[in-house]
Amino acid sequence: MKMRVMLAGLMASFLAQGAGWGEVVVGRAVFSGGTLVLQDSLIDDFRDTENINSMGGNIGDFSNEGASHFISYSSTDFHNAANSLISRFSVPLSTSFAGIYFIFGTGAVAAPHDFSRFRRLSLWVRSDAGAPARVKVELVDNSGIHSAYIPDYASPPAPPINNTWQNYTLDFSTFTAGLNAAALQQFNIVYENSQIGRNAQGTVYYDDVEFVQ
Repeated sequence: MKMRVMLAGLMASFLAQGAGWGEVVVGRAVFSGGTLVLQDSLIDDFRDTENINSMGGNIGDFSNEGASHFISYSSTDFHNAANSLISRFSVPLSTSFAGIYFIFGTGAVAAPHDFSRFRRLSLWVRSDAGAPARVKVELVDNSGIHSAYIPDYASPPAPPINNTWQNYTLDFSTFTAGLNAAALQQFNIVYENSQIGRNAQGTVYYDDVEFVQ
């Protein structure tokens, strides 16, 4: 019989292979056969409304020339925890892009983390007016950037981003080739003018971003 528990704090561990990379994970676990098995690892649920994610690294904006992005938090519109992240983007030019980064590490310093025990990235999303047709999701490992799109690559299939909360899960296998889940160091959300459809600006809410089995 499995007993589900919520970890109250941080579970700290270090890779057995001696690579020297620190790993901090927060999430839910089950006891199975007397062994504690981590079921998910939280990137952030935004309950503290700080621009530091649950991996210890910064949350911030990026944009190229002509584009803009702004982060804030909502205490009244969220999926599960007490707050959600509000993402306001504007990508008016054909070459425009903007988005959010989540560093895995300490502040602005990224460090590879081993998430090879997980198989998928999960996030909850909804939008007000100006919902983007497609949003790029990037995972950065020690070799570079690997990308997938929501809602296109969601498994199981999910509806387009709209004004109700939707869960999108992306198998690691759907990201561009070569993703090394044992050395992930950053997660990005990207709005590209060429992909978002007719709305060059909009507002999107995110909550409960995590790696899952």
